[in-house]
Amino acid sequence: MKNKHAKLILFAALLVLVPMLSGCSLSVTSKGAKIISAADGGIFLSENKGESFVQTSAVPTINGQVRSLGLEDVKDITVDPNDPQTLYLAVSGKGLWTTSNIKNGWSRLENLPDNNVSLVRVDPESKCTLYTLSDNQILKTTNCGKDFKQVYQDDNPDTILTTIAIDWYNSRNLYVGNSRGDILKSIDAGNSWRLIKKLESNSPVTKLIISPQDSRRIFVASVRGEVFSFISNTNTNPANSGEVEANFAVNDWQDFNSVINSLNLGRNYRGLVIANNGTLFLASKNSIARSKDQGITWEKLNLLPTDTETSINALAVNQDNPNEIYFVTDNTLFRSSDGGVSWNTKKLPTGRSGSKLLVNYQNPAIIYLGISKN
Repeated sequence: MKNKHAKLILFAALLVLVPMLSGCSLSVTSKGAKIISAADGGIFLSENKGESFVQTSAVPTINGQVRSLGLEDVKDITVDPNDPQTLYLAVSGKGLWTTSNIKNGWSRLENLPDNNVSLVRVDPESKCTLYTLSDNQILKTTNCGKDFKQVYQDDNPDTILTTIAIDWYNSRNLYVGNSRGDILKSIDAGNSWRLIKKLESNSPVTKLIISPQDSRRIFVASVRGEVFSFISNTNTNPANSGEVEANFAVNDWQDFNSVINSLNLGRNYRGLVIANNGTLFLASKNSIARSKDQGITWEKLNLLPTDTETSINALAVNQDNPNEIYFVTDNTLFRSSDGGVSWNTKKLPTGRSGSKLLVNYQNPAIIYLGISKN
């Protein structure tokens, strides 16, 4: 009887709230009811290392009216490695967006034939060459989005392409991971592909990172929080058939998981990032580990105590100063300027959840925060 009365009281309270929530939605989770503003999604910008944020989701139109990405969920944020002012935004179900000045708003790349973009990467040697992942296919443009062509499609429609990395030394070399645990390589800018490695656990590959110190060294993370690395030939020449096997060889495969498992990080991968000096950071649901020697040894960072249901959604670092570490949960940004010795927290400027974090490589005071309803 008490439960019945409690449900009636809750229902009555919700009826009272309905008129007050015009333009909002009410999300009920295990933590209780959460009011979500109708337009506090999209992307936010901080110019002071996360001390404060402003929403930067405007979409100017020809007639002078301004629309917004404030209703949307962000799946990926990428800064052009050739131009730190140019950004790309993968928006859930709404395709790919770009800006050359985030304060002036976003425009959509209308000629992308697939709206389900999950990831975008820019060729470091060619500003107008982009690769996007959409479910089981890779779409590429070489003319800044005027048109796209499919350069790869997995023959299983249920297989999801999860990550892509471009060799900064020789951008003909591409690496792609998928939900089957496969790692594929192309040595001709995506025109042809070859399977070079399959994870023994068959766990989905969640991240591929090319070392900023040596483009031959590739780091791999799986959905289970596993981390590996290998050496791959970077001086590839697709015209020389005699070098084919060397071009696709996987050398010096290293498995770091015995050390990582000893830290009890858990099996829920949340992020793998690398600083310019080679320092690696691995985030799981509730923990962060750091390696200063290319993954050979790892140490667990001391984080502030949080609610047991709180989880890390995204991780980022200052590329030139890995002592500056950021991670975001559903409602809080955590910041450290001393390598994780101490932390500062800031409430997110939205009723939604933080989903993506990125530090601008030229000006590390600038931080981009992507938002999602989930």
